[in-house]
Amino acid sequence: MAYWIDPEGRHYSGDRQRRDRAATADEVLAIETPPRVFLKATRRQFMLALFNAGLLDAAEAIAMGHPYRPVKLEWQNATEFWEDSPTLSALLVELHKTDADLHDLMVAASKL
Repeated sequence: MAYWIDPEGRHYSGDRQRRDRAATADEVLAIETPPRVFLKATRRQFMLALFNAGLLDAAEAIAMGHPYRPVKLEWQNATEFWEDSPTLSALLVELHKTDADLHDLMVAASKL
């Protein structure tokens, strides 16, 4: 499918208007790729998922001993955990886990 970009940067398909240009390959990819949906889990779900994965004690120790105080505050007070949280990503890196591992953990948490 052909996409066109108007002078204001909006895209459309169909008949091209004279002042518009063809979308580049990168723009077409961005148009046709749906945005990623990040998962969230309640505190209970996330803690149980960590426990089931054998990661709860290590994650808690890392969070509570972290030199950046907001990590500790978020760990202690969060009511929800979002997959795209920078704090959560940093914590998982210290556990030697990848973004894919985090996604799998969030999927598991959503089932609890």
